[in-house]
Amino acid sequence: MYLRKNISYMKRLLQSLALIILNTGYLHADPIQAIIYNGTGASLEHKIASMTLAGILNREEPRLYLLNVYETWSYNQTDESWRDIYQQDGNVIFT
Repeated sequence: MYLRKNISYMKRLLQSLALIILNTGYLHADPIQAIIYNGTGASLEHKIASMTLAGILNREEPRLYLLNVYETWSYNQTDESWRDIYQQDGNVIFT
C-alpha cells in the first residue's frame, strides 16, 4: 500500500514539475517568426510543392504554416483555428 501511494505521489510531483518547467520556459521564450502560405485556390502542383517545402523548412522549428493546402473536404476553419491558437498560446508571430 505504501509503495502504491508513493508512486502515485511521485507521478503527480513529476507532472507538476514538468508543467512548471514548460510554462516558465515557454512564457519567456522569444516569439517564433513564421510565414503563412494560403493555398486556397492553388493548383495541386503548388500545394504539393508547399507541403514539401514546409517539411524541409520546419525540421528545426516551425517556420512555414500551410493554410488550406490539404484536402478540400477537411473540417471547415480547422487551419484558421490552429493558426489562432498558435498566435494566442504558442508564441508564434505570422508574417
